[in-house]
Amino acid sequence: MQDKKKFTGRSVLITGGTSGLGLELSKAFLADECKVYILGRKKPQSFRESGSSIFAGVDFSDLRSTSEVIKRLADELDNLDIIINNAGVLSPSAYTTTADGIEYTFQVNYLAHIVVNEILIRAGKLAPNAKIVSVTSPVYKYIKPDFRICGADNYSVFRAYAESKYYTLLTGKYLQKMFPGNDIVFFGFDPGTFSSGIARMQPGWFRSRGCDP
Repeated sequence: MQDKKKFTGRSVLITGGTSGLGLELSKAFLADECKVYILGRKKPQSFRESGSSIFAGVDFSDLRSTSEVIKRLADELDNLDIIINNAGVLSPSAYTTTADGIEYTFQVNYLAHIVVNEILIRAGKLAPNAKIVSVTSPVYKYIKPDFRICGADNYSVFRAYAESKYYTLLTGKYLQKMFPGNDIVFFGFDPGTFSSGIARMQPGWFRSRGCDP
């Protein structure tokens, strides 16, 4: 029988890898005998760090802290084959800013991933022909962004989330312009609609009322 393990020996970094889709991806890569760096806000009680699975606690609502964590992590890794930009939150029910003064959804779902990717690329931590995968959502199809971050005066729960996922699709285009001539392969991945439990991350924040797709 042909060995179904296609990624054995690869090195993978997954943001939001402790729950939902990210957790399932982490399990799948570990089952394929990969070395998996798992980023998340809290380490699950069931998580057991080993030579193949390394957890790094990071809060994407704080860019300074995120940068410090990724720079420290970069000292420990080399030749990353795959980066999966998966971490995300649903939009707050009211306009909310991060520790950096930026609209919460935009920073956590998109901007913090740009920071992570740039640090690792600039540090030369990616293997030749590395893959960067950005996980989006079907909701990006329902908006036409004007590329202005939501403010307190025009905030919409649905629009803030949908636009953050639209920007996520542009991650590869942005990084290609920032780092021309590199051999990185970029993907935008829409997993479709499924039950991921994302709402539990920000209880009480996401409401269907008042959405204006």
